[in-house]
Amino acid sequence: MNDTDNRINLILDIGEMLLSNGADVNRVEDTTMRLSSAFEFRDCQVHAINSSIILTLTAPGDTIITRARRITRIDTDLDKVDELNDLSRKICGGMKDMACIGKEMERIRNSAPYPPFMIYFAYAISASFFTLFFGGSWQDMLYSVPIALTLRFVKVRLSGFNNNKMVDNVILSAILTFMALVGKRFFPVLDSDLIIIGDIMLLIPGLAFCNSIHDMVMGDTISGVLSMFDAVLRALSIAIGYVVVWAVMGRLL
Repeated sequence: MNDTDNRINLILDIGEMLLSNGADVNRVEDTTMRLSSAFEFRDCQVHAINSSIILTLTAPGDTIITRARRITRIDTDLDKVDELNDLSRKICGGMKDMACIGKEMERIRNSAPYPPFMIYFAYAISASFFTLFFGGSWQDMLYSVPIALTLRFVKVRLSGFNNNKMVDNVILSAILTFMALVGKRFFPVLDSDLIIIGDIMLLIPGLAFCNSIHDMVMGDTISGVLSMFDAVLRALSIAIGYVVVWAVMGRLL
């Protein structure tokens, strides 16, 4: 693989990592174009949506090259987005050592900014205070904590199966609804509706929804509509998990 191919692959790697970790399409396209200019490519044209990046540019020697990269899964890790932005600025500022850039990319790719116990703690705190915010009692607040911890545990296990996000959301929503209704059955003082609302906020695709609005405002209509549709489908999958369990357990309890 020659130097030109290495540089194009690096540009696509950065674009892919940005998009797959929650960056908006406008940021991905702007970063990709800036990196292309920094590596002395000309006439760069990039088209990104939430599932792919298509890059066309003119390499030295007037060779026109087109490459595409498929994005299979989008998560949320804004720390990686921030570190990739910092790396991109260094490259645009004159950093051209491919070995050094490769090591930095590998470090960012494998980085885990928060230890597992902190993520579990964040889930517990978020769910409990959402429950309290929506009018739950201190008993509801406390009971929402084990549900939140269970959701995180199951989510980590599901990530190893490479399921569609909608499938994961149906399963997670069903689990939290089941636990809330069982809790109501054994502890009548609990308000299962408020517990479900508090814990279900952990599954709401807020970033995807906000990015879709931003993309449409910035003129990336296709990407914005696709992201909006994806957010709506994920929200619908949450509702499906809730309805199925509620319909079944409503009869049993």
